[in-house]
Amino acid sequence: MNIYLLTLIGDGMLEQQRTLYLALYNPRTMMRVMERLRELGLQFKGVYERQRAIYGVVMVDEEGYRYLEDNSVRILGPLVFVDDVDKAVAHALVLAKGLDFPLSNLVVGIDLGASIGFAVVGDSKVLMTKLFVSKLKFFETLCWVIEKFESKRRCIRIGFTRSTFDDYKADIVDRIAKMIPSDVELELVPERGSSKLRPGIVTRGLHEDEIAALNIALGRTS
Repeated sequence: MNIYLLTLIGDGMLEQQRTLYLALYNPRTMMRVMERLRELGLQFKGVYERQRAIYGVVMVDEEGYRYLEDNSVRILGPLVFVDDVDKAVAHALVLAKGLDFPLSNLVVGIDLGASIGFAVVGDSKVLMTKLFVSKLKFFETLCWVIEKFESKRRCIRIGFTRSTFDDYKADIVDRIAKMIPSDVELELVPERGSSKLRPGIVTRGLHEDEIAALNIALGRTS
């Protein structure tokens, strides 16, 4: 049986608090999950098949869970059943950061420019940052975050400077306003100073637009 047990390793400022494993039998599910993890910039590696205890978050499908049970593998951490791949990846990411569902506060920071800086912060912990040159991919990712990350409060903050707010940016803001549910807060915040390096933020490998989006999400603009 094709069981894959993979360790998920965060990068730089996105390092995780819990190890994440995959125990998946269905090859299509496995490939889709791995693809999503790669899109998030996450690295993974195999572990020994003789492992008898897993300390961390485990993503499983039905056959994968049965395999772990049949082989008496102890699971010492949260289980994420992969029925909906997008939702399962969102849950696994949050759990791997040492958080739990539902989140109390989810904030998305967006910096609009030639490229789009994107950052997601859950309960004051950075979940992800991305840089988009494609508006389509940006909107797909934003929809995923809003729809699949369960949180009592959800907020989207967009950096705003009147002097540079052109039709291109206005169109993006308008599309966001029309697509989000009514219970999601939408804020335009001053983006002055958002690209500056801030104390406590490890920015190795991040584009300045990602740093700006992160500062916007954290409310660190001035």
